[in-house]
Parts: sequence; C-alpha cells; structure tokens
Amino acid sequence: MSLLNATVTDATSDILTVIFTVTNASGNVNFTGVNASGFWINNSFNTTHFSDGYHNATVTATDFAGNINNTEFVNFLIDNSGPNITNLGKTPTTSYNDNNVTFNATVADDWVNVSSVWLAGNWSGNWTNITLTNVSLNNYSYIVNAGNFSNQEIVGYQWFTNDTLGNMRNSSLLTFVVTNRAPLFNLSNNISNQQWVEDSGSAVIDLTPHFYDVDLDDLHYTFNVSSNPAGGLNVSINNDTGIATITSVANWNGVGNITFTAWDFVGASNTSALINITVTNDENEPPILTTSISPINFSEDTNLSLTLV
Repeated sequence: MSLLNATVTDATSDILTVIFTVTNASGNVNFTGVNASGFWINNSFNTTHFSDGYHNATVTATDFAGNINNTEFVNFLIDNSGPNITNLGKTPTTSYNDNNVTFNATVADDWVNVSSVWLAGNWSGNWTNITLTNVSLNNYSYIVNAGNFSNQEIVGYQWFTNDTLGNMRNSSLLTFVVTNRAPLFNLSNNISNQQWVEDSGSAVIDLTPHFYDVDLDDLHYTFNVSSNPAGGLNVSINNDTGIATITSVANWNGVGNITFTAWDFVGASNTSALINITVTNDENEPPILTTSISPINFSEDTNLSLTLV
C-alpha cells in the first residue's frame, strides 16, 4: 500500500470531506481522506491496481458550508515492475569443453534507471553470482573461459536485475549441455599391415598414438576380425595400456583382416582403417604322413620299395 496525503485548511469552517482522485486506464478512482492531526490521508491506495506509468491526481476538499476547492493535477509515476531482460544469447550455440562461452542480455527499464545486473551460473560446480556493468546501449555480457566446462556437463544460468526503486526481475532458468565430440582416428598415423611366419611370430600394437579425443576423454578399445579363415587369428586388448596383441594358432597360415575402434564414455566411437594380417607358410616344416602304411608284410630275403611322395 501507498499513502495519499494532503494538508487541507479552512479559515472559517471545518473540513467536511477530502477526496483524492487518481486517473487510471479506465477512468478515475476516488479515495476518501481521513483527518490525521491536520493532515488528510488515505492509506488504502494500492499502486498494484494501476498500470505502470504516469498518472494524475487531484485533491477535492469540501467544508461544512458547502464550499468546494480542488488542486491542480499532480503528475506522479507508478512503477512496480523490474527492468526488462531481453535479447538473451549464448555463443557459440554449440559449446564444447574447450570453448570460451559468452552470455549476453539487454537490460533496460521503461521508467527509471537500472540499478544493478547480475548473472548467476553453476559452470564452476557451484552457483555463483557475477555482477555486470553496462557494456553499451543497455547491453550486458560475461565470458566464461575454456577450462570451466566438463564434457557433458549440464550448465545452468539465470539473469537478475533491479531498478533504482528496488523492483526486481529475473529471466527463466536457462541450461545447455557441453557437447561431446567422438574420438578420431589419426589418418596421418595409420596402423601398418602385419606379417609373420606361422608358429614363430605375433603383432603387438599400441593403439594410443593412432586415436585421439579432442575432449580429452579416456578411451577404451574394441576390435573386429572381419576375415579370419578357419579361426586362425586371436586378438586381445589391454584397455589399461591400450596395447593390442594379435597371435595365430599353431600350424595356421593365411590372410585375415582386423579393425580397431576407440570409444569414449558417452558411447561415441571411431574405427581404424582395415589392417591386413598375413601369416606365411613355414617352408621348413617336417613332413606330415597323411596315409597309414602299416602293417607292412614281405617275405624273408626279398626287397620292398615304398613311394613317400
């Protein structure tokens, strides 16, 4: 509530009534004054029933003799609203954990001056209020530097302001998610094809130089054997070290194909180029008897010839 008051005197008669008349959008509203030790007041004047802006008021006094007098129009301001917060923006629109992020808003009041503007945000892990100054033309901005964001973090922020009359306003709570980027295969450092002789070799590959993640996420690795004749190749990966080991089963030779895939914690992935694994035949292997030739029977003092090829 606000107080309407006026000093009303009459040299020859007592005052009968004092009426305060205030204009609004639909016409005039009258408020009856009460005598309070020489002052005439009305304390039921509720400014929230009036629109913000300038209004006129007059005071009309009547004495017991029926004489009436009134003041000239008095112009006054009603302002119950905080400053307007518009043109909210965040750049870049898609934000990564290594971006500088800028928050923007335009803050202006229709009737009086803006007193203060502040931005609340939780990018540091806790909610913090940042008091801002007018950059130009009622524009306010704040930059949060790279390094304050974590991949997939949900960042909340909200604008607040008040005017010189103490009226406050805030924006809605705004949020964005720090966007993930999939791991990348390093095409400039491809994984070489592998070759060894059966029963005497294997391949050990460090996968970490061949994949990288711009979000600096930890990666884990999987493999796919797209061609593995007779199941001759075995693959294992130590995800603590990123080391892949490829071996072949005994007495197997042939050509197989393998790809490796790197994954981040979000589930995004990227796959290597195809790697050829060639296991060549061991030409010095001992002969293998493929047909049984026993028992062999022949007469004493005779000869027997056998063909082994």
